[in-house]
Amino acid sequence: MVARPPGAGGREGGSHEHGAGQPLAPVLRIPRGVPFVGLESVGLPLPGETTLIAAALYAGSTHHLSIVAVAAVAAVAAIAGDNGGYWLGKHGGTRLVRRYGHWVGLDAGTLKAGRYLFDRYGGTVVFAGRFVTVLRTSAAFLAGLNGMRRSRFHHRECRGRAAVVRGLGRRAYFLGSAAIRFGPVITVIGSPPP
Repeated sequence: MVARPPGAGGREGGSHEHGAGQPLAPVLRIPRGVPFVGLESVGLPLPGETTLIAAALYAGSTHHLSIVAVAAVAAVAAIAGDNGGYWLGKHGGTRLVRRYGHWVGLDAGTLKAGRYLFDRYGGTVVFAGRFVTVLRTSAAFLAGLNGMRRSRFHHRECRGRAAVVRGLGRRAYFLGSAAIRFGPVITVIGSPPP
């Protein structure tokens, strides 16, 4: 086990737990990235996934953030954004598509095919959309636009979001932790001779 200097995180020199006597400032830093995650889910092309990965890498490498808090906040923001995208598609999607759909290739034929796909495979499209970049930003809007039942949408969307946040967050966190452990070794090996 590698000894860390005091305040460096981990069990020996400090703790990444936020128990009694610990400042809450690190936990309060998490909401800065929330708008990116939520607005990406509404349908705007913002770096929500990148923000989650960056926060998880930071949590893993510094232990100043709790990865559980990062994942929970990211999941809540994504689900709230998906609800906004679904609502927008359900209540204003038809008008938006009629007015601006030609810019993104949505015409009457495409909409008809979309309704068929969402009637038959809507749950799969919403779940898979959490893992595919283009679908991640548009699946909620398209589900609302195509009249997918709200309960079916929420069930599949929450399961997909939980899987993405858990998977990405955990992998990035462990990558950040590994970078701190192996960074000095790689630096010494890659250094020019004295």
